[in-house]
Amino acid sequence: MRAGPSSPLRVAVILLAASLVISACGPASYIYTVTNEARRLVSEAKTAGAEKHAPYEYWSAVTYLRMAREMAAHADYQIAVDYGRRAVKMGERAQKLCEERRRDGPTDDSSGGGNKKKPSNKDGAR
Repeated sequence: MRAGPSSPLRVAVILLAASLVISACGPASYIYTVTNEARRLVSEAKTAGAEKHAPYEYWSAVTYLRMAREMAAHADYQIAVDYGRRAVKMGERAQKLCEERRRDGPTDDSSGGGNKKKPSNKDGAR
């Protein structure tokens, strides 16, 4: 008896092959999330001025991207994709903050860090 197009054996073989392909998607997911999306968003955030206007978000995205690449170098794609998603999230936040600060205009503390210089003491008193 020959197996037809919808025989249980044929369906089982197709399902097994599909599950093997899906389990090997770690590198594919990494390539999309990290190589394409996260890298692009970090670059766009830098272009938008995130180093100045959203430093925490920008440097978090840069660091997460670096960690994603490091994990991928060790073939730990699941963790690499997680770091890549974090880089995407922080890159998007950095861009959003830059847009908001550009739209709202300069504020008293436009640096975001509160690193104002203390006024100099002109009369010499301590």
